Amino acid sequence: KIIAKVQVKNIGKVTGDAILQMYICDNFASLVRPVKELKGYKKINLGAGEQRTIEFEICEDMLKFYTENGKFEVEEGSFTLWISDCSNTGEPVEFEYVKK
Repeated sequence: KIIAKVQVKNIGKVTGDAILQMYICDNFASLVRPVKELKGYKKINLGAGEQRTIEFEICEDMLKFYTENGKFEVEEGSFTLWISDCSNTGEPVEFEYVKK
């Protein structure tokens, strides 16, 4: 498993809620895959000026799909991860999956 961490800060003057979303893309799958696939989310509440580290766990099951040979499995290769408050923002981070 992988633990992805992101720092979140409320730069406003009042307490507020945010929903952080984690998206993953399989960059070189044997079949066409979604460009960004929602794999998790967390609703958080931050006080004015508060900063917190939020963690998402990425497990092998999140990367599985029905491959071209009809098996529900993970293929080795490169994945891209985004954590943001919406689907069209966030810094992409790449990671590699290697079978045991």
